[in-house]
Amino acid sequence: MKTVLKWIAKALSTGLSFVLLFWPFSPKPACWFLRNVFRFGTYVRPKKYPALRARVGIRRNLRYASSNKKCVLDVLSPLIGAEPLPIVFWLHGGAYIGGDKADVEGYCVQIAAQGYHVVNVNYPLAPEAHYPAGVRAVADACSFIFARANHFGMDLSRIYFAGDSAGAQMSAQFVAAQIDTEYAQKSKILQVVPRENIRGVGLFCGLYDAAAYAGNFDSHTPVSYVVKRIFWGVTGNAEWRHGPELKEASVLHHIPPSGFPPVFLTDGNIGTFTEQGMAYAQALRACGTPVEDTFYPRSATLLPHEYQFNMRRAAAQDAFNLFMKFLQRTKK
Repeated sequence: MKTVLKWIAKALSTGLSFVLLFWPFSPKPACWFLRNVFRFGTYVRPKKYPALRARVGIRRNLRYASSNKKCVLDVLSPLIGAEPLPIVFWLHGGAYIGGDKADVEGYCVQIAAQGYHVVNVNYPLAPEAHYPAGVRAVADACSFIFARANHFGMDLSRIYFAGDSAGAQMSAQFVAAQIDTEYAQKSKILQVVPRENIRGVGLFCGLYDAAAYAGNFDSHTPVSYVVKRIFWGVTGNAEWRHGPELKEASVLHHIPPSGFPPVFLTDGNIGTFTEQGMAYAQALRACGTPVEDTFYPRSATLLPHEYQFNMRRAAAQDAFNLFMKFLQRTKK
């Protein structure tokens, strides 16, 4: 009898999930359903993680703005080190509708243990908040941290912005707005960080041409339906194809003429945005930006989206080490 009841419950749950996922009158049910996909992240700790964690202190859930309940951040700092240290702002992924700073805390611990303050930022999510609320919130997070930099022992002349997946796109867009005043005014993103203080940008598995990506989903397949609902939820516009949001967020086409600070960029090679990563790296170089990119051929190993968080894999370890060398070179 218990087995029968379990099967009935499972069937009802599955049926309800599909109803929510394919509800035609609003993007919210599909976004809420998919948000659960990102609940636990993909981070897999390295074997030496306990030793790394013991070297890092964490100040949790500091509220940096009152505009949204998601506007909280954590500050991760080495427990040893008296001199002011560089700052790495990290933005988590989750397709703009999910994810949380808790999902990437382990990775931020790894970075902080190498001698950096890491600001692990939560930001407003869709569909409750619409583009570009998340990117605008980064300016608030920066202002909050800058006002307390002396207390935290932070070096405001050495700042990095980094992120994964959606967070990579947001990091790139925020930095572009800090450099390009015209783009900042158009996207209504505050300029709060002088370009000379931004020492570098770390981009992991990002979507850099949202407009082109959305064009791949004109069919009526279930996958296309879901992707369309995500863009509807993110923009707040059911006619998002005809709106300006995706073109504005496509950072591949909004590179400041003077280029970027140095960029570290990587992606996997299956089920992710490899081609966009390569195209963005090429476009950045064409504008004179120093770019260190890391991609892996499929013939060597298959690496999915967010591969860098599985620290038991050699490629993830390699990417992390390369990123640390990038930070070490550019912070001087």
